[in-house]
Amino acid sequence: MVSEKEKQWIEIYLETGDAKEAVRQVFNVVYVDARASQLKAKLALDIDKALRSNFACNAVIYNKIISGLASKAKSEQVQLKACQDMLDRGGYKPVDKTEDVTVPKTKEQVELEYKEALESAVKAMPKEELDRIRTEH
Repeated sequence: MVSEKEKQWIEIYLETGDAKEAVRQVFNVVYVDARASQLKAKLALDIDKALRSNFACNAVIYNKIISGLASKAKSEQVQLKACQDMLDRGGYKPVDKTEDVTVPKTKEQVELEYKEALESAVKAMPKEELDRIRTEH
């Protein structure tokens, strides 16, 4: 069960982002660092719940801000990032995997390509090089 002082501490902690400062404001203790660490560990689930609630309550505001950046920011880079964030949040994330849509080649096709590439390479070789290779084999 979370006490009223612990609820107050969570509120101040989320507001300031400083657990030690929240301890100073709510509790009359000497060992501020230790108490802040204890509270963060003990109230981790309650902190998470409060954060999620805070995000949910402010989602419309955050959406408006990001939307404004996407359409009105002076920097194209900021506009692009805001647009990407809006699309990501809307479920339009780019595909993380690539799909191989090439048609597999048959053994005969691969052999034909190899033969053509070999013939092309032979035609491009200087005559002296070809003669040297033929005499070696």
